Amino acid sequence: MTEVQQWLFLVVAIVLAIVVGRLGTVLREQIEKRKLKTNKLS
Repeated sequence: MTEVQQWLFLVVAIVLAIVVGRLGTVLREQIEKRKLKTNKLS
């Protein structure tokens, strides 16, 4: 049973890392777009 728990933990950790990485890149792109918009306005 402990082996299954360790394996599940690894899978969850990897999925979380991928999701967080994706969110980070998306947020960065949104921030860059906003910066470009504010620069054009000013």
